[in-house]
Amino acid sequence: MIEKKANTPDLEYVCFLGKDSLIHENTLIASSHLKITGSVSIDVHCLGNLVVSQAGLVFGDIVAENVHVYGKVKGDIWANNNVHLYKGAQVIGKINSDFLKVEEGTSCRIDATVGDHVRSKTQNLLKQIEENYKRIQKDMLEGFTVEEEDEERLSRLSTNKKSQIASESNGKSRNHSENNSSSTNGNSNGNSRGNTTRQAEFMKKNKSKPLFF
Repeated sequence: MIEKKANTPDLEYVCFLGKDSLIHENTLIASSHLKITGSVSIDVHCLGNLVVSQAGLVFGDIVAENVHVYGKVKGDIWANNNVHLYKGAQVIGKINSDFLKVEEGTSCRIDATVGDHVRSKTQNLLKQIEENYKRIQKDMLEGFTVEEEDEERLSRLSTNKKSQIASESNGKSRNHSENNSSSTNGNSNGNSRGNTTRQAEFMKKNKSKPLFF
């Protein structure tokens, strides 16, 4: 048999969801840096730097350390440090960050809150996101392990199955013994009737006292 070689995929058109990211209840959470080149209609929480590329579109709220937008965003943005809107970017929503830079050539309809007072709230948001990420990941991984309770349940099922097989085996043995006993009794009764008949014929011929066999 000739082994067929698979065609090498064009990585330019392959989508990746990194090992440090997960999607849960309409929220994409990344525990490291994240670059979006496609379209997402969910909230995006990033513990590192978030880049929305020129082809990227985010329809949801964003929380990250730093946010760099080349594409389109419709939703509120929370950044612990900087938000940078590059030429050609289109943003609609509220921006909360320590520093905001908007290049010439952007198309924005925003309500911006900028300054050090934003940092404390953003840091609390990022801390909650990190805790949620760890909890959700742990819960998801535990779904693939057999708990001790499940092991005991499987053990009980196995024991019950063995008892059922043993009970069925004993029932078959009893039925077999009863059948053999009935057959033996039938043969015994038949032999007894045969002996009595032969005894009567012998007495008639010899006209003597009964003989017992």
